[in-house]
This record gives sequence, structure tokens and C-alpha cells, in this order.
Amino acid sequence: MPPVWDPGFSARLASQVDGVILVLEAEKVRWEVARQAKEFLGQTNANVVGAVLNKRQFHIPEWMYKRL
Repeated sequence: MPPVWDPGFSARLASQVDGVILVLEAEKVRWEVARQAKEFLGQTNANVVGAVLNKRQFHIPEWMYKRL
């Protein structure tokens, strides 16, 4: 689906489906923009189910994350 900010298509389609999942690119999308996108979808009566964070990078070794 195109970005949320597409003037008509995203809003019309989001209001026709059972739920919407926002896909956010890690370290690119600021939390303020993500919140605005969620609020915009809420204004169109879309049911925002959740969000997916993709392209996440490990800045410390992954084994260390597992031990924390």
C-alpha cells in the first residue's frame, strides 16, 4: 500500500479493511511522524492494530542483547 500521506487512496482503503498495521523503518521514522500517521488513520475510522519496526540494526553484538 502507498504511504499514509497519499491524499485519498490510503485513507479510503484503510477504512474498508478490518485492521491496519503501520510499517516503520527503524532509525528513519521519527516517533512524532509515526504518531501523526496513527492519528491520521484514526480520523479516517481505520482500526490501527499495531506497528512493525523493520530494518533494525544491532549496534552491539546480538548475543549481548540476548543476555540482557
